Amino acid sequence: MIPANINVLGSKVASSRFSLQNCTLAPITWRMKIKSFADALRRGNRAARLDRGASACLFVLMLVASWAFLTATASHAADATTSWVRKDARGLFGAATDDPYLNRVRDMPVEQLRQLHEAGELDATIQLAKVLWWDGDTEGPISLLQKPAEMGIPYAQYLLGSYLRFKNRDVPGALTWIGKASEAGHPLAQETLAGFHSIGTYGIPVDDKRAFELYLLAAKQGLKHSQMNVGIMLCSGTGTQQNKAEGRKWFLLSQKGQKASFSLRDAGCN
Repeated sequence: MIPANINVLGSKVASSRFSLQNCTLAPITWRMKIKSFADALRRGNRAARLDRGASACLFVLMLVASWAFLTATASHAADATTSWVRKDARGLFGAATDDPYLNRVRDMPVEQLRQLHEAGELDATIQLAKVLWWDGDTEGPISLLQKPAEMGIPYAQYLLGSYLRFKNRDVPGALTWIGKASEAGHPLAQETLAGFHSIGTYGIPVDDKRAFELYLLAAKQGLKHSQMNVGIMLCSGTGTQQNKAEGRKWFLLSQKGQKASFSLRDAGCN
Protein backbone atom coordinates (compact mmCIF):
# COMPACT_ATOMS: atom_id res chain seq x y z
CA MET A 1 0.00 0.00 0.00
CA ILE A 2 1.32 3.50 -0.81
CA PRO A 3 1.53 5.74 2.28
CA ALA A 4 0.05 9.21 2.29
CA ASN A 5 3.44 10.89 2.25
CA ILE A 6 6.02 8.98 0.24
CA ASN A 7 9.65 8.95 1.32
CA VAL A 8 11.66 9.63 -1.84
CA LEU A 9 15.41 9.07 -1.54
CA GLY A 10 15.22 9.51 2.23
CA SER A 11 13.33 12.84 2.44
CA LYS A 12 9.61 13.38 2.96
CA VAL A 13 7.87 15.26 0.19
CA ALA A 14 5.63 17.42 2.34
CA SER A 15 4.58 20.08 -0.18
CA SER A 16 2.13 17.75 -1.94
CA ARG A 17 0.48 14.40 -1.26
CA PHE A 18 1.78 12.11 -4.00
CA SER A 19 -1.04 9.57 -4.12
CA LEU A 20 -1.77 6.73 -6.45
CA GLN A 21 -4.43 8.94 -8.00
CA ASN A 22 -2.44 12.04 -8.85
CA CYS A 23 0.51 10.05 -10.17
CA THR A 24 -1.40 7.46 -12.16
CA LEU A 25 -3.24 10.41 -13.69
CA ALA A 26 -0.14 12.59 -13.66
CA PRO A 27 -0.62 16.21 -14.73
CA ILE A 28 0.59 16.95 -18.26
CA THR A 29 3.61 18.86 -16.94
CA TRP A 30 4.85 15.84 -14.99
CA ARG A 31 4.20 13.53 -17.89
CA MET A 32 6.27 15.74 -20.18
CA LYS A 33 9.09 16.08 -17.64
CA ILE A 34 9.34 12.31 -17.24
CA LYS A 35 9.18 11.78 -21.01
CA SER A 36 11.86 14.45 -21.63
CA PHE A 37 14.05 12.88 -18.93
CA ALA A 38 13.75 9.45 -20.59
CA ASP A 39 14.51 10.94 -24.01
CA ALA A 40 17.60 12.66 -22.63
CA LEU A 41 18.88 9.42 -21.13
CA ARG A 42 18.36 7.63 -24.45
CA ARG A 43 20.48 10.33 -26.13
CA GLY A 44 23.25 9.64 -23.63
CA ASN A 45 22.79 12.76 -21.49
CA ARG A 46 23.91 11.43 -18.13
CA ALA A 47 23.51 14.88 -16.56
CA ALA A 48 19.72 14.80 -17.02
CA ARG A 49 17.79 15.28 -13.78
CA LEU A 50 14.15 15.24 -12.68
CA ASP A 51 12.79 17.85 -10.26
CA ARG A 52 11.42 16.75 -6.88
CA GLY A 53 7.78 16.53 -7.93
CA ALA A 54 8.42 14.50 -11.06
CA SER A 55 10.83 12.23 -9.15
CA ALA A 56 8.19 11.45 -6.54
CA CYS A 57 5.59 10.78 -9.23
CA LEU A 58 7.95 8.47 -11.10
CA PHE A 59 8.58 6.59 -7.86
CA VAL A 60 4.83 6.05 -7.39
CA LEU A 61 4.45 4.86 -10.97
CA MET A 62 7.23 2.33 -10.33
CA LEU A 63 5.27 1.04 -7.32
CA VAL A 64 2.18 0.68 -9.50
CA ALA A 65 4.21 -1.23 -12.08
CA SER A 66 5.45 -3.56 -9.33
CA TRP A 67 1.85 -4.15 -8.24
CA ALA A 68 0.85 -4.94 -11.81
CA PHE A 69 3.69 -7.46 -12.05
CA LEU A 70 2.61 -9.18 -8.84
CA THR A 71 -0.96 -9.24 -10.12
CA ALA A 72 0.13 -10.93 -13.33
CA THR A 73 2.30 -13.57 -11.68
CA ALA A 74 0.81 -14.53 -8.35
CA SER A 75 -2.85 -13.70 -8.04
CA HIS A 76 -6.33 -13.90 -9.44
CA ALA A 77 -9.86 -12.90 -8.57
CA ALA A 78 -12.65 -15.44 -8.48
CA ASP A 79 -15.04 -13.12 -10.27
CA ALA A 80 -12.66 -12.09 -13.05
CA THR A 81 -13.29 -13.25 -16.59
CA THR A 82 -11.91 -16.74 -16.01
CA SER A 83 -10.86 -17.33 -19.61
CA TRP A 84 -8.24 -14.62 -19.03
CA VAL A 85 -6.87 -16.18 -15.85
CA ARG A 86 -5.00 -19.46 -15.64
CA LYS A 87 -2.98 -21.44 -13.12
CA ASP A 88 0.43 -22.65 -14.23
CA ALA A 89 2.30 -25.82 -13.25
CA ARG A 90 3.77 -24.09 -10.19
CA GLY A 91 0.33 -23.20 -8.86
CA LEU A 92 0.72 -19.50 -9.67
CA PHE A 93 -2.12 -17.55 -11.19
CA GLY A 94 -1.34 -15.40 -14.21
CA ALA A 95 -3.93 -12.71 -14.88
CA ALA A 96 -4.44 -11.68 -18.49
CA THR A 97 -1.04 -12.97 -19.58
CA ASP A 98 -2.34 -15.31 -22.25
CA ASP A 99 -5.20 -15.82 -24.67
CA PRO A 100 -7.77 -18.62 -24.49
CA TYR A 101 -7.18 -19.11 -28.23
CA LEU A 102 -4.01 -20.98 -27.20
CA ASN A 103 -5.64 -23.32 -24.66
CA ARG A 104 -5.10 -26.41 -26.83
CA VAL A 105 -1.40 -25.84 -27.45
CA ARG A 106 -0.19 -23.84 -24.47
CA ASP A 107 1.72 -26.65 -22.75
CA MET A 108 2.90 -28.53 -25.83
CA PRO A 109 6.64 -29.19 -26.32
CA VAL A 110 8.43 -27.18 -29.00
CA GLU A 111 8.84 -30.07 -31.43
CA GLN A 112 5.14 -30.81 -31.40
CA LEU A 113 4.42 -27.11 -31.92
CA ARG A 114 6.74 -27.11 -34.94
CA GLN A 115 4.92 -30.08 -36.44
CA LEU A 116 1.53 -28.49 -35.99
CA HIS A 117 2.83 -25.19 -37.34
CA GLU A 118 4.06 -26.93 -40.48
CA ALA A 119 0.63 -28.53 -40.78
CA GLY A 120 -0.94 -25.08 -40.82
CA GLU A 121 -2.35 -25.03 -37.28
CA LEU A 122 -2.37 -21.31 -36.47
CA ASP A 123 -2.72 -21.65 -32.70
CA ALA A 124 0.48 -23.71 -32.71
CA THR A 125 2.18 -21.07 -34.86
CA ILE A 126 1.34 -18.35 -32.37
CA GLN A 127 2.44 -20.43 -29.38
CA LEU A 128 5.67 -21.35 -31.15
CA ALA A 129 6.35 -17.66 -31.78
CA LYS A 130 5.86 -16.97 -28.08
CA VAL A 131 8.17 -19.79 -26.99
CA LEU A 132 10.90 -18.66 -29.38
CA TRP A 133 10.56 -15.09 -28.14
CA TRP A 134 10.92 -16.22 -24.53
CA ASP A 135 14.08 -18.08 -25.58
CA GLY A 136 15.61 -14.86 -26.91
CA ASP A 137 14.77 -15.07 -30.62
CA THR A 138 13.58 -11.58 -31.62
CA GLU A 139 13.44 -12.23 -35.37
CA GLY A 140 11.74 -15.59 -36.00
CA PRO A 141 8.58 -14.83 -33.99
CA ILE A 142 7.84 -11.73 -36.07
CA SER A 143 7.93 -13.78 -39.27
CA LEU A 144 5.79 -16.50 -37.71
CA LEU A 145 3.11 -14.07 -36.56
CA GLN A 146 2.65 -12.34 -39.92
CA LYS A 147 0.28 -14.93 -41.39
CA PRO A 148 -2.09 -15.35 -38.41
CA ALA A 149 -2.11 -11.58 -37.90
CA GLU A 150 -2.99 -10.96 -41.54
CA MET A 151 -5.73 -13.57 -41.24
CA GLY A 152 -7.31 -11.48 -38.52
CA ILE A 153 -6.50 -13.40 -35.32
CA PRO A 154 -6.53 -10.66 -32.64
CA TYR A 155 -3.97 -12.23 -30.31
CA ALA A 156 -1.51 -12.66 -33.17
CA GLN A 157 -2.06 -9.01 -34.11
CA TYR A 158 -1.46 -7.93 -30.52
CA LEU A 159 1.70 -10.01 -30.15
CA LEU A 160 3.08 -8.89 -33.51
CA GLY A 161 2.53 -5.26 -32.53
CA SER A 162 4.14 -5.84 -29.14
CA TYR A 163 7.17 -7.53 -30.67
CA LEU A 164 7.57 -4.79 -33.28
CA ARG A 165 7.49 -2.22 -30.48
CA PHE A 166 10.42 -3.95 -28.77
CA LYS A 167 13.37 -1.52 -28.82
CA ASN A 168 11.31 0.74 -31.12
CA ARG A 169 12.02 -1.58 -34.05
CA ASP A 170 8.92 -0.56 -36.02
CA VAL A 171 6.68 1.79 -34.05
CA PRO A 172 4.26 2.58 -36.92
CA GLY A 173 3.85 -1.14 -37.61
CA ALA A 174 3.40 -1.84 -33.91
CA LEU A 175 0.66 0.77 -33.58
CA THR A 176 -1.09 -0.56 -36.67
CA TRP A 177 -1.26 -4.15 -35.41
CA ILE A 178 -2.10 -3.26 -31.81
CA GLY A 179 -4.80 -0.97 -33.18
CA LYS A 180 -6.28 -3.79 -35.27
CA ALA A 181 -6.31 -6.10 -32.27
CA SER A 182 -7.98 -3.42 -30.16
CA GLU A 183 -10.67 -2.86 -32.79
CA ALA A 184 -11.27 -6.61 -32.80
CA GLY A 185 -11.96 -6.43 -29.07
CA HIS A 186 -8.73 -7.86 -27.68
CA PRO A 187 -8.43 -6.61 -24.06
CA LEU A 188 -4.63 -6.61 -23.87
CA ALA A 189 -4.46 -4.43 -26.98
CA GLN A 190 -7.16 -2.14 -25.60
CA GLU A 191 -5.26 -1.76 -22.33
CA THR A 192 -2.00 -1.10 -24.16
CA LEU A 193 -3.53 1.63 -26.34
CA ALA A 194 -5.22 3.14 -23.29
CA GLY A 195 -1.79 3.51 -21.72
CA PHE A 196 -0.45 5.23 -24.83
CA HIS A 197 -3.33 7.72 -24.79
CA SER A 198 -2.98 8.24 -21.05
CA ILE A 199 0.67 9.34 -21.12
CA GLY A 200 1.02 10.48 -24.72
CA THR A 201 3.70 8.37 -26.37
CA TYR A 202 4.76 7.02 -29.77
CA GLY A 203 3.33 10.16 -31.37
CA ILE A 204 -0.11 9.57 -29.84
CA PRO A 205 -1.39 12.72 -28.10
CA VAL A 206 -2.69 12.63 -24.54
CA ASP A 207 -6.41 11.87 -24.69
CA ASP A 208 -7.88 10.98 -21.32
CA LYS A 209 -11.35 10.45 -22.76
CA ARG A 210 -10.11 7.84 -25.22
CA ALA A 211 -7.90 6.27 -22.53
CA PHE A 212 -10.91 5.85 -20.26
CA GLU A 213 -13.00 4.30 -23.05
CA LEU A 214 -10.30 1.74 -23.81
CA TYR A 215 -9.56 0.95 -20.15
CA LEU A 216 -13.29 0.38 -19.61
CA LEU A 217 -13.48 -2.06 -22.53
CA ALA A 218 -10.54 -4.05 -21.13
CA ALA A 219 -11.84 -3.81 -17.57
CA LYS A 220 -15.14 -5.39 -18.59
CA GLN A 221 -13.16 -8.39 -19.83
CA GLY A 222 -11.48 -8.84 -16.45
CA LEU A 223 -8.11 -7.09 -16.76
CA LYS A 224 -7.12 -5.99 -13.28
CA HIS A 225 -4.89 -3.05 -14.18
CA SER A 226 -7.65 -1.64 -16.40
CA GLN A 227 -10.22 -2.10 -13.65
CA MET A 228 -7.97 -0.16 -11.29
CA ASN A 229 -7.51 2.68 -13.78
CA VAL A 230 -11.24 2.85 -14.51
CA GLY A 231 -11.89 3.21 -10.80
CA ILE A 232 -9.27 5.93 -10.36
CA MET A 233 -10.48 7.87 -13.40
CA LEU A 234 -14.11 7.70 -12.30
CA CYS A 235 -13.21 8.91 -8.82
CA SER A 236 -11.22 11.86 -10.17
CA GLY A 237 -13.44 12.64 -13.15
CA THR A 238 -10.52 12.23 -15.55
CA GLY A 239 -11.64 11.45 -19.09
CA THR A 240 -15.18 10.88 -17.89
CA GLN A 241 -17.81 12.35 -15.60
CA GLN A 242 -16.88 11.99 -11.94
CA ASN A 243 -18.72 9.16 -10.20
CA LYS A 244 -17.05 8.09 -6.98
CA ALA A 245 -19.61 5.43 -6.14
CA GLU A 246 -19.02 3.66 -9.45
CA GLY A 247 -15.28 4.30 -9.22
CA ARG A 248 -15.11 2.59 -5.84
CA LYS A 249 -16.83 -0.48 -7.27
CA TRP A 250 -14.29 -0.82 -10.08
CA PHE A 251 -11.31 -0.10 -7.86
CA LEU A 252 -12.34 -2.60 -5.19
CA LEU A 253 -12.96 -5.20 -7.91
CA SER A 254 -9.40 -4.71 -9.15
CA GLN A 255 -8.02 -5.38 -5.67
CA LYS A 256 -9.90 -8.59 -4.90
CA GLY A 257 -7.60 -11.55 -4.40
CA GLN A 258 -4.41 -9.49 -4.69
CA LYS A 259 -1.46 -10.15 -2.39
CA ALA A 260 -0.29 -6.55 -2.86
CA SER A 261 -3.20 -4.12 -2.75
CA PHE A 262 -3.97 -0.42 -2.60
CA SER A 263 -6.62 1.35 -0.55
CA LEU A 264 -9.50 3.59 -1.62
CA ARG A 265 -7.54 6.47 -0.12
CA ASP A 266 -4.57 5.70 -2.35
CA ALA A 267 -6.91 5.88 -5.34
CA GLY A 268 -8.57 9.12 -4.27
CA CYS A 269 -11.86 7.23 -3.91
CA ASN A 270 -12.44 7.63 -0.18
